[in-house]
Order: sequence, then C-alpha cells, then structure tokens
Amino acid sequence: MSGEPSASRFPGGSSNRASSEGSRAAFLLTRATGRCGVKVIILLAVMLPTAALGVAVSVLLSERYQIAGQASSIARRIPALTGIVSLHALIDQERIQTETRLREAELGGSTITSITGALGLGGGTVAGARAAVDSQLQSNDAQVPASFERGLTALRGEVDRGRADARQVDEGYARLSDELTGAVESRLLGLRHLTSRTSNAEALDASLATLQEANAVLSAGSNEVGTLSDVYLDREPQRRIDLGALSVQVPLFNTASAQLLSAGSAGVRSAFAELADSDAWRSYQAAAAAAVAGNAPSLRAKALAGESFGNLLGDGSLLQVVGPLLSGWTGMQKVYRVVKLAAGDARTEAATLQASGNSAYRNLVLEAILGVGLTIGVALMLARLIARPLRRLEAHARAISSGNLELPPLPPSGPKETVVASRAFNDLVANLRLLEAKARTLAACTFDDPILAEALPGRLGQALEQSITVLSGSIVEREQLQKRLAHEATHDSLTGLHNRAAAVEYLDQALARAGRSGRALAVMFVDLDDFKRANDIYGHAVGDVILASIAERISSVARRTDFVARLGGDEFVVISEGLDDAQEVVAIASRLVATLSEPVDADAMIISVTASVGIAYALDGAADEGSQLLARADMALYRAKRSDHSSVEIYDEALREELIRHAEVEKDLIAALDADGSGLFVEYQPVIDTATGEFSSVEALIRWDRPGHGRCQPDAFIPVAEASDLIVQLDKWVLGTALAQQRTWIEAGHGSIPVAVNISGRHLLTGRLVEHVATLLESSGADPAGITLELTETVLLTDLPSVALDLERLRKLGVRIAIDDFGTGYTSLAHLQHLTVDAVKIDRSFTSQLPAERDRRLVQLVTDVGHQLGLSVVAEGVENEDQLAELRDIGCDRLQGFLISRPFGPDQIAAWQASRKDARARRAS
Repeated sequence: MSGEPSASRFPGGSSNRASSEGSRAAFLLTRATGRCGVKVIILLAVMLPTAALGVAVSVLLSERYQIAGQASSIARRIPALTGIVSLHALIDQERIQTETRLREAELGGSTITSITGALGLGGGTVAGARAAVDSQLQSNDAQVPASFERGLTALRGEVDRGRADARQVDEGYARLSDELTGAVESRLLGLRHLTSRTSNAEALDASLATLQEANAVLSAGSNEVGTLSDVYLDREPQRRIDLGALSVQVPLFNTASAQLLSAGSAGVRSAFAELADSDAWRSYQAAAAAAVAGNAPSLRAKALAGESFGNLLGDGSLLQVVGPLLSGWTGMQKVYRVVKLAAGDARTEAATLQASGNSAYRNLVLEAILGVGLTIGVALMLARLIARPLRRLEAHARAISSGNLELPPLPPSGPKETVVASRAFNDLVANLRLLEAKARTLAACTFDDPILAEALPGRLGQALEQSITVLSGSIVEREQLQKRLAHEATHDSLTGLHNRAAAVEYLDQALARAGRSGRALAVMFVDLDDFKRANDIYGHAVGDVILASIAERISSVARRTDFVARLGGDEFVVISEGLDDAQEVVAIASRLVATLSEPVDADAMIISVTASVGIAYALDGAADEGSQLLARADMALYRAKRSDHSSVEIYDEALREELIRHAEVEKDLIAALDADGSGLFVEYQPVIDTATGEFSSVEALIRWDRPGHGRCQPDAFIPVAEASDLIVQLDKWVLGTALAQQRTWIEAGHGSIPVAVNISGRHLLTGRLVEHVATLLESSGADPAGITLELTETVLLTDLPSVALDLERLRKLGVRIAIDDFGTGYTSLAHLQHLTVDAVKIDRSFTSQLPAERDRRLVQLVTDVGHQLGLSVVAEGVENEDQLAELRDIGCDRLQGFLISRPFGPDQIAAWQASRKDARARRAS
C-alpha cells in the first residue's frame, strides 16, 4: 500500500544509506586528487558533499511523501469506522422493534403496546428497521465482518420462524452489537499503530484515542440500556441475572464516561458533557442506580397478574419504566452522534497532516535547489582564485619527487597559505640533501657520526639536533622510569610495604588460589590505638618514624609467605594463605599485638602505642571478593577496639548478629527521632550542695521505651548513635526537651532549675555544636546561665586547639561547661589551663572505692586541683553514707548519686523536694 512505511524512513535505514553514500563520495574524492586539476578537485570537494546532502534531502523528501500517503490512508479508513458506528445504531433500532413485538406476544398486547407507544417506538416496524440495517450493510459490505452477517441472518430466521423468545433475541442482538464494537476497536488499533509510525501525527493519534474512548462509551451504554429494559420486563429468575449483569455494566459505563470526559478532545468532551449534564440522562442514570440497588419495578410480573395499563399508569409503575428507558435510548442516539463527531475529528486531523506533509515536501524541494546552486557557484569562484599558485606548487612538487633539487625559488604570490607553502618549498630544497644524510645516520643509530654535528637551518635543524641528544639517553631512562613507576603504583612510599590497591589485587588472587587448593585463607586487619594522639602531640615527623618502625615489626612477625601491606594512615593488613589451623593465625595476631605494644624510639623519645587486630577467614576461598573479606576483618577490628578484654577479635556469627542488632537499633532510633522523639523521654537526677544538702541542679538523662522491646538501657542505644551522626540529632532532641522542661517548671512555680545535659564528643567535633546550642536557646527563650553542657574528658583532647575555640564560643553564649568522667582520660594540668570550663565531674569509678585510702587521695587531688583553677567539683556515684561523709570531708562542692536520688520523671520534682525537706527536718530534730 502507498501509505505503509518503507524501511528507508526509519532512523537506521536513512542513516545507513547516507553513511554509505558519504563513504563512496570520500573514496571517489581520494582517487580524483591524484589525477585531476585543482578546479576539478575543488568542485569535487564541494559537489560530493552536495550530492550527499542531496541524498539526505531525497530521503527526507521520501519521508515527507510517505507521511502524506499514510495520512491519506488513515483518512480513507475512517469512513468505514463511521459506517460501522451507524450500523451499530441501526442494529439497536432493529433490536428494539423486534424485542418489542416479542414482548407484546409474551405479555399481552395491551400492556406492552402502551409501553412502546409511550416510548415513541410504536410507530416503527420490524421490517422498516431491517430495511435500514440492510441498506447500511450494502453501503459498507466490505467493511463488516462476514460472521456478523451470518449471525444476523441466522437470528432473523429464528425470529421469523417463531423459534426465539424475547430473551433469546435480546442476547442475540447483544452479541451482534458486541461484534460491531469489536470491529470498531480492531480498526482503531490498526489506525493507531499506523499513526505511531508516522511523524508529526500526535494530534491525529490523540483524535483516534478520543474515538476509541467514545466507542467504549457507546458499547458500555448500549449494553446498560438494554439490560435495564430486561430488568423491567423479564420474569424471575432471569430478572435476578439481569440485575447482576446491570451491576457490572453500570460501573463499566461510568468508567468509560469519566475517561472520555477527562481525556477526550475538546469538541467531543463538550458534546458528551452536554448529554451527561442533561436532566433526562441524569434521570436515566438514577433509574439504573436504583435498579442495581434493588428498587426497580417488574412490569412483567404485574402484566401477567392481569393489571391493566390504567392501573400501571395509576400506581406509577409505568412512569418509572417509560421515562428512564426513553431517556436511555434517546441518550444513546446522542452517544452515536458523539462517536461520529470523534470520527469526523480524526478525519480532519488526517487531512491536516496530509496537507502539512505536502507543503513541507514542496518547500524542501525549493530549498534544496537553491542550496545546491549557490554551493556550485561559490566553488567555481574559489577554484579560480586558488588554481594558479597551486599549479606552481604542483610543478615544484613534481620536480622534487623526481629528484631534481636544482629549482629556482618560488615567487611568494597568491593567497597567504600559498605564500607560506612557497617559502617552505624554498627552505625544503636547500635542506633536503643534508636532511637525507642525517636521516640515514639516525636510522643506523650511529650517534657519533660527524655529519650529525652539521647544523640545519631553521626550526627543523634545531629539532633534529635536540632529538639526537634525547635519543642517546632516552632508552636507559625509560627502562628505569618504568620500573620506578611500577613499584610506586603498588607500594607505600613511607614504609616500603605494598599499598591498598596491591593488597586488594593480591587478596582476590589469593581467594582464587584458596578455592583451587581447598585450604583456608585469613586476613588480619591491624590498627594502632594511640597513634593519632601521638601524632598530634609529637608531630607528623615523629608519626612517620613510628609508622616505619611498626611496618618493620609487622614484617618481622609475619610468616615469610605472608603478604603485608599498609592500607593508609595507621592501618595495616596481613594476608596469610595455606592455613591448616585457625589457632595459627590467632598466634600470629597475638605476637603482632605484643610486638607492636613495645615502646618506639623516635628521635630520642620513647613513645608507647598499642594495637588491635581483627581477623576474617575464607574457607576454601568462600568469599564474594577481597573487599568483602577486608570489610569483615574491619568489623572484627572495630569490636576488638571496643573490647576491654582482648585486642584480637575474629569475625564470626556472633559478630554478624551483633551488627544486625546494631542496624535494627539504629533503624528504630531513626524512626523514633523522625516521629518527633516518639518513645524517647528524659529523666532527671538531682544534684545537691555538699555543705548544706540543698537541692542545686539536675542532670538530664535520656531514656527510650523501644517499641516491641520495652524500656531500653542507654548503653544499649547510645553507642549505636555514637557510631554515626545520629548522636547529633539525639543531643539536639535531649537539649531541646530539657530547655522546654525548664520553662514548664518555671510556669508551674518551681523556679528556674539549672539543668546539665551530656553532649557527645562526636557532636562537638562536627563543628556545629555552637550553632545548634545557639539556635535552641533562641527558640526556647531559656536562660543560658541555667544550662551546663557536660563533655567527656577524652574528647576534649582529640583536637585541643579547635575544641578550646568552640568551648570559648559556647561560654560566650552564656552556658556553663563541665568535664564529665574526669580522671579517666589523659587531661593534664597544662590542658586544664587551656580549656575554658566551669566544673569537673569526678568519675564514679573513683567515688565507688571510697573510703579506700588510695582512691581518697586521688579524689582529694582532683578536688584540690579543681579549686586551685577556680572550678566547681562534682562527685558522681554517691551510693552510701560512708562515701557521702568522705566527700564532704574532702571538700567536693556538689554530690550526685543513688543515695541522693535515682533519676525520676519531670513531674516528680516537687514531690522529691518536699521529701528532701522532710528528711532534713527529721535529721535536725
């Protein structure tokens, strides 16, 4: 067919054709340059691309022509759709007339004749309806499926011979109607498939989509109206079956109608909306909904019971039927017109697309003719300007190629490029003899030949002399450079060990070998525990000495066949192959820990560091890849660094389960914070003045009622939060809650109660703590003087200059700073001089041993140092009267612990204060 697309119109086809033509043009141009004059060459250089352009234009013209042809083909097919839609309407009319006559025979003429007359259907005849259908069939005979005509003929024969009742006729015509609907749908699918392969056919495709949606409305509506009439006129139990069918068809019609109203074209939507908004159609829809709900009258039952037309009209039964059915069948006639309108839109769009294609085709032809003519004219003019000087260059080139170097100089004439070329030819003739001799000498690699010392004029001579000097030493230097680069790519420059890239590559190879041999493989991940502190205190130069010494020790402890590498920083790895016993690796790791823990002599300074080792096994090479095994060893190392009992840990099922529990806790904690702290709450532990016993302040302590697990201890989720920035969100939530509680206490008449809040070291080291505290203070309106931020001692020394600056900025906000767990870290008197803090809290590990003499002296020392520096001293963990007496005697300023009070909810502060006053009063009496 003329409208079908050919292979050349697809992107691949046109591109391949253009590429093939371009390649052929390039081949012809190459051959022509050796045989033709400059004019011909220039013309060829222009004409061949012009020809290629013409090919591309012809392809485009073909596409435009095919677009117009396809649009014409679509336009020719659309009338067939309109004819089938018209036939659909006429079949429904024949169905109504035929079923009406059969209903009259079944129910008695008086009742059903009155109903059909009221419907406006009594004037028609079955013969007239059949004649209209036959006339439409003759005009569209080739477009209607043969099965439809056979089915229609058979059904009419059954009716004429009296072998079909009204119900059978209704079902037969419904099947014929569905077949017409399917025929429309099939043709629409074919047309839409054609438009999908046609360029610039979006509007046409949209109109076809609208026609498809309108056809769906027509099919669903026709079935719905027919089924509603059956509900009114059928006997039981068929009537119940009709009601079930109607309950399915009503939603189908509503869905199809909604789709047409939302996605159809503007004109079709407007026409269908006018029908949908009419009172008659709404009345019909209400009747259909009432029938689905079980509220439809059965005229057949009443007519068989002998009720007359007058009685049916009097009790309203007839009106309940006549009005909706009349509105339904009348509305369906309007739906037919909507479908025809959609078909007309599609035909109009096809004509528009065809006209657009024809216009584009004509314009492209004119543009191509003008472009080719202009190109040829410019080519001829350029050929005349360049031809003469190029002919002179050609003559000299022929002479040089024949060996004739005794040539007169070329005159510098013509375009700038030919002038430069002429001068280059003059220099070339003068230097060719010497250049040939030098080239022969270089080819023989006789760099000491005297001829090489003769200078060539110009830049070419300078470049040749330089090349001789470079070539003489380049071979040896290249070999040395290749060796050095290969070593640097796989080794660490500081320690001389292999680097991370080499370790990962070796590990993958070792896993493959282990898989073949069936023997175990182990990875030992080694990390120095105190290296960062030593590096910060003594400087990076000393740190480099420590790392070099550690590398030597690891190499000395590892087996001769083990692979040792530095992954970066203070992290090392040892890969052991061919293991028969797991204890062998544990023994190597233990020796590593012992050896690396020995003091290092770095620039006359004795520095102690410790090490932790994580071990991961691969049995029979059973690991996905080397990076996975390294990750497992790293996880075991993490547990070893957290352990108080062992510096060597092995990745096992327990560690995997621990990591899973860690992830579950983290997930639940994130969910709690995302839910505005759901399940999280704060308890408060009082702090008293040592001398007077008066209430001084409270410490805010976070608690968690974890869903599905109950109350969760802080040590079960705080470390999980500490492992990520989740702890920052947790700190902000606790501080915000404490500030809000302060305001609640003030409003309740308890006064301004100072609150201490623990702040994570990770939060401090992010550099955002000052900003967060300032924001929370501003939003809460709290008095900064009533807030104390407690920071652990070890964190303060991680980055002393930066931490000291942040502490000073926090104190400028007005808050107080306390060092928590004082005495458990590495804080010295010199450090305290540089840290602007207000208080120190003596760790419970010291107070719990009182009144032991050694611990008493330590607590006394810390208290005296704190007072000398003007700091307030708070003792934690006070749990019995002996500890209380000792701390009073030592001179601690404030006390905190279970003896004073366990943590309690914020609403219990008043009760605790009252009980505290009563207890003091009883002791005083």
